[in-house]
Amino acid sequence: MGHEPTLIPDYTLFIQLGIFMASYLVMRTLVFKPFVELLQAREAKTTGLAERAVEAENEAAKFRADYDLKINEEKQRVAAYVDGEKGKIADEERKILEEARHSAAQQLEAVRNKVRDESDAARTELHSKVGEFASQMTSRILGYSVNIQGAKKAKRSEAEDALPG
Repeated sequence: MGHEPTLIPDYTLFIQLGIFMASYLVMRTLVFKPFVELLQAREAKTTGLAERAVEAENEAAKFRADYDLKINEEKQRVAAYVDGEKGKIADEERKILEEARHSAAQQLEAVRNKVRDESDAARTELHSKVGEFASQMTSRILGYSVNIQGAKKAKRSEAEDALPG
């Protein structure tokens, strides 16, 4: 056996190392670097979009909260305005009803006074004509002329004479 392996590297090791380094530099420039950049861009897009989506959701939630707050404030302001207007309308309605009741009471009192005055006037007028009407009715029933008014006066005179005094 004539040939024994030697463990000391010879010059071919440097040639192989040079070929490896040249291949590595070419591969790094043409393959690895673009591939890593592509992976980083893809990662940036996916996580960037996800982060932007989360930010957009947070911003939307903030806008929604602001919107709800402002809507509630406006609802309260409108409710207060409506309540104030309802109060004004109720006061005005109450005032109009009081005026109408007062006016109606005055008109009713005036009508009652007028009816009472007319009734008293008619009663006075009819009272003075009772004797005349009684004479006419008695005359028609009996068929001859009767004067009740004079008879009443005569009876009154006799009654007055009979009183002590």
